[in-house]
Amino acid sequence: MSLVIGKKGLITNGDMQGWYLRIDDDYQNTGGFLIIYNSSSDLLSGVGYDDWVENKAALQDFFEESCWTIDWNED
Repeated sequence: MSLVIGKKGLITNGDMQGWYLRIDDDYQNTGGFLIIYNSSSDLLSGVGYDDWVENKAALQDFFEESCWTIDWNED
């Protein structure tokens, strides 16, 4: 799966289908990656959650476990 850092995507398959997400590189603060997902396309006004992973390997594992299909052409 191709993961895009810093760009909004749409979850098109799997749990949370129809939700939006963005992966932020949080290296400066925590050394890891922040995964923000929300029911609203602005990633702010809907129901939202976030997760944090410690490195790129953990990020890849997170997305493999999610079984999501993501459309990264949502901007």
